[in-house]
Amino acid sequence: MMGRDVATRRVEHARGHNER
Repeated sequence: MMGRDVATRRVEHARGHNER
């Protein structure tokens, strides 16, 4: 559960930076 949570958080962070 922690491994998948980290991967999802990284994707959410990368999408926010890419939206700029």
